[in-house]
Amino acid sequence: MKSKPALPPELEQALAHHLLDRLPLTFQPFFRQQLGRWQYLFPFEQRYLLRILTYLQNLNQHEFETLFRGILEIEKRMDLGHHEFVTSANTIGNASLLARSPYYQQWRQAVQVVFDRIDRDTPAAESARGARSENRLIMLILPDRLPIDPQTVWAKWAGIGQEIDLDLAQPSAPHAMLHTLFGASSEADTGKPRLLDVLAQRSGRNLKDVWAIEAGTQLWELLGGIDPKREKPAAMTLSWARLKAFREGLSEQINGIRKDLADADAVYARLRTIDVSAWCPPEIGTDPVVRDFTRELFLSGNGALIFGSAFVEWAAAENLRLARPSVLVACFGIRNKPKPFTSVAVFENQDKASPLPDVEDLPGSMLDAEVLARYVWWASARYPEYKTRTAILCLAENVPRALLSAPPDFPLERGKQHVKLERLGEALADWLT
Repeated sequence: MKSKPALPPELEQALAHHLLDRLPLTFQPFFRQQLGRWQYLFPFEQRYLLRILTYLQNLNQHEFETLFRGILEIEKRMDLGHHEFVTSANTIGNASLLARSPYYQQWRQAVQVVFDRIDRDTPAAESARGARSENRLIMLILPDRLPIDPQTVWAKWAGIGQEIDLDLAQPSAPHAMLHTLFGASSEADTGKPRLLDVLAQRSGRNLKDVWAIEAGTQLWELLGGIDPKREKPAAMTLSWARLKAFREGLSEQINGIRKDLADADAVYARLRTIDVSAWCPPEIGTDPVVRDFTRELFLSGNGALIFGSAFVEWAAAENLRLARPSVLVACFGIRNKPKPFTSVAVFENQDKASPLPDVEDLPGSMLDAEVLARYVWWASARYPEYKTRTAILCLAENVPRALLSAPPDFPLERGKQHVKLERLGEALADWLT
């Protein structure tokens, strides 16, 4: 990260004209930090920055001053010049300083006004085209063994999808439902594409267009490429369980922070520059963009270091925001109860801190998965890519009732009859073909 990233000519020109120095003080940390890590950004992030900064560079002096007048007036009232406000990167100290200001809410509203104006003046044409032309899929999975009532599992989701009765066979192996849905358990050639094959074709063109994010390892085993017969993985997988070394390495560093903001900022700045390759599983260790994305998830996500389902929700929401994949599969997990006389607030390793055996918290895990899955659903609704041609399927493993939200032309017969998993998998594959 220490080497200067190669920027597009348009951005080099904007920097040569001191664009960043002309921005309001509170805008500079974000843009300087993002440009400093340009090579670690997803293509969508790069296009977004290029669009905004090119727009700002092309404004004349009067237009530039008019756009930022409200922000500058609020910053003047905040009196940030008399404080140690860092302009090189976003810091905990900066966030604390802004949040304590009596003008914080006014500042946030003024920031939104600026970005709304930029979005109106520079519509993301490629996003609009992608939203119209490409079918997308978001799949949210509640794990097996949770105390789920099939009759009420989707009751709190009323109005945002259609419930579908599934015809399930008795599970003959762990996660048999997922294997059947994706077509991994069938050797017969039916002449119809399997969902697994369709995902592999998409990931073959662009691996970062198909993502599987999970608390356990079932999706990694199914989609992540451990099958020696598969040349490439069917998805880019992030497994909280497989990231154990990564989590423990960061937690140990974070727990050493002294109780002051300056030390916290120094530790977090160092963690954003150290080589974490040794902590990474092979599927992400060689990809600098995914590796850095994972690091940021753990350094910024509330609970992502200590709870698998919190990691899944945060990773999925950030993935939708920053990468805009065409397929996202997210599977939540089961957490253990915190052990007595230990603390999760400081990311304490429960296994090392207490000799007591682990005890699963199934009711708590059920509440986590139910709420956090809805958060992912709502997060997708914020972006134009997922507003028109997106099918969202919610499943609970081994529960004969699913929830589907899809456009009218989604290729599945709508009715009260039970739907076989194989037929649902075929419909998903057809939708993405």
